[in-house]
Amino acid sequence: MDEYMKELLNQFRLARGINPHGFDPKTYESEFLEWLSNYTKMGEYYFRWIKENGVLKELSPEVAEIGKGRYDTVTLNQPTTLISPYIGHLDVPNTIFNYDFTVFNGMPLYRGRKPHDLVEDVDIFMTQNPYCMAIMLNWPQLYNYNDFDIIIGLYGNTFDKDREDKLRHLKIWREILRDEFEIKEVTDGDQYCYVLSTNYTKYNKKYHG
Repeated sequence: MDEYMKELLNQFRLARGINPHGFDPKTYESEFLEWLSNYTKMGEYYFRWIKENGVLKELSPEVAEIGKGRYDTVTLNQPTTLISPYIGHLDVPNTIFNYDFTVFNGMPLYRGRKPHDLVEDVDIFMTQNPYCMAIMLNWPQLYNYNDFDIIIGLYGNTFDKDREDKLRHLKIWREILRDEFEIKEVTDGDQYCYVLSTNYTKYNKKYHG
């Protein structure tokens, strides 16, 4: 099993509240595949929502989506930049860099087989449902130190077991930002979305937590 599928399985396990000890993916294969299909559709809804509400105003190579693969990227087939070790080589209009991404002292760092400087054109870094919450603690530095814009989103089913924990982390990242930003949210049926962005100033609906 490749690393990307392991990450997705872990997202599934957390959402369902399954104990990691003794977790056997084969036991949950059909449930996971159904979850993955719905998860992809929820990502499409989230992407439409942030566009319609002015969070993501323009799509261009200056917008980089970080750390996602073919099943959970939300900007695939758009004129954006994808930076991820999980994306592979796809015949799509995106600019793709198969790099690991991290933030150090407010600067984006890329690690891949070959160095490349085109990613220096990126102004907005975005991700959603990050695989590792701890790594995200440095993301506010992008805005605080170097005025890059960031968009960090969450989405899932309202009954997901990890919803409150994900929101708790989003609040922590909000508090680290040097300026005050609010968390935008929407619930539609059994789907929820949250987003924290430095790229917008007007809100139609706000989360006050």
